[in-house]
Amino acid sequence: MGDLADRLSRVTVTATIPGVEIEATLRNRQLSLWLGNGVYEFMTESRLSEYLTRLGRKLSVGWARDYRATLVLFNARVGDYDATGRAFLAERAELLAAGSSEDGRVRVTARDLQGVEVTVERGTVRAVPADRFAADVAAAANRMIDDYTRQVRLLKVKYWG
Repeated sequence: MGDLADRLSRVTVTATIPGVEIEATLRNRQLSLWLGNGVYEFMTESRLSEYLTRLGRKLSVGWARDYRATLVLFNARVGDYDATGRAFLAERAELLAAGSSEDGRVRVTARDLQGVEVTVERGTVRAVPADRFAADVAAAANRMIDDYTRQVRLLKVKYWG
């Protein structure tokens, strides 16, 4: 199982928005964000929210695809669940995870790591430099991932002890 766990922890996905110099990478369940030179300063908060939401959703889909492919590669049980497993999956699908930047200007939410939503508070572009903004987005996303992981652990304990 160690090899499988190691491979799963190394799933890496990168996503971009065509025509916009914004790139995000999810590696070891940690997000990093890159903003092209001058991109941030000419964006509105609503446009940033839209682009980052799209990036988050692309990362979520890509990560789930690669995670599942890794399970299949190792002949791990995928989709063959008993009643307890199905109940666990149903409850997991309802989990709402959230994370925010330290200053609360960036918030990331997702239900079962799907339907990612990123909200950037008005006034952020004027108040926060681009490099700190990128770090704040990554921190908010990483807190959301940590929140989800914590909730899933508790759910596993509930179902399997």
